[in-house]
Amino acid sequence: MRKKARSYKFSLIILLLLSFLLVIFLLIANNKRKHNRIKQINQTVIYNKTHFNPCVKIYGVDVSKLTIDQAYRKVNKKAVNALMIDGRDIKLIRKDFETITRKKVEDYFNEQKTRLPNYQKYIFRNKELLDLKGKAKNIADAKVVFEILGKKYIFSRKKYYPKVECYNKAFHFLDDSLLKARIERLNQEYSTLHKKYHFETPEHGMILVRNESYGWAINSKQLIEAIKSAYINKHSVLKGHNFVYGIGYSSYGKGYGKGNNGLGNTYIAVSIPNQEAWFYKHGKLVLKINNIVTGTAANKLDATPKGVWYIHYKQSPSVLRGKNSDGTPYASRVRYWMPFTLSGCGLHDAAWRTDWSKTAYIKNGSHGCVNIKPSLIKAVWNVVEKDEPVVIY
Repeated sequence: MRKKARSYKFSLIILLLLSFLLVIFLLIANNKRKHNRIKQINQTVIYNKTHFNPCVKIYGVDVSKLTIDQAYRKVNKKAVNALMIDGRDIKLIRKDFETITRKKVEDYFNEQKTRLPNYQKYIFRNKELLDLKGKAKNIADAKVVFEILGKKYIFSRKKYYPKVECYNKAFHFLDDSLLKARIERLNQEYSTLHKKYHFETPEHGMILVRNESYGWAINSKQLIEAIKSAYINKHSVLKGHNFVYGIGYSSYGKGYGKGNNGLGNTYIAVSIPNQEAWFYKHGKLVLKINNIVTGTAANKLDATPKGVWYIHYKQSPSVLRGKNSDGTPYASRVRYWMPFTLSGCGLHDAAWRTDWSKTAYIKNGSHGCVNIKPSLIKAVWNVVEKDEPVVIY
């Protein structure tokens, strides 16, 4: 019995010892697991400080678990960043430019950043592109009415700009050639700048004259930009008088909307052969000068230029400066000065002149101006207006 009891006690001790060792082993293993888990968490926290969460898209590109720099490069390489309006269809396309800045990617990173990985879906959309898409729908069927001299012309976006690209907050109309060609045809039909037409003179009946500085033309570049802007901003009508230009002293066109080939019924007529001038107001002759002296006909450089011009401005008094035919300078004081060419031709008094004969202009004329007797110049000054056409023939 004693031997049996001793054996039982020994077995019990062995069992207790093994149990103790098992507990010790389990405690060590658990501590190791805890240590590994803490280490793993710490590594994950460190990882998440520099990497996107597992379910993140920027502009449609998956940037899950990428660093900011990796995401920046990937989005700029793969994200669509533009739209193409092709007919009535709107397509997403990619253009070769920076789609997103690194700072923006960093902002998105900070917005989704968590201490530990978060499997929530984060989707960051290109709001600029979405806004453009909304506007693109508006211009897909856009039309603009251009009104000129009482007639209307329709410019549809689909016809003149079949393809339009949209990016960087703006619309890019790819080819102006169709619209430019149409406006050029309208210019040929309506503009009066440098056009020839028949003019009824006071003494010789009908003659052919040519607009020089007088007249207007459609400003093609300005109108093209206005039409594109109207497509975008949903403006439906453009008025022709806002898109004309001229040449000479003023860049605004002269005579738009006026009758009589654009001259209207207020103008000055100057006859070189007769050496006479007529001044019309609202269709009525208000003044006639029987003896003027125009530029020296024998010297082409001094001859008064023929054609239709306009009064640039009025100045009183003034000093006219230039060079004589021998190259010497001159400075002539006048009481009234009304220029009509940029080269220095105009209406003015000539107190120094003694020869007012009908043939004076042939060899003893002016340097191109229309000389008027001092006794008559005030009457001329009183009826002449700025921008008034001057027909010289």
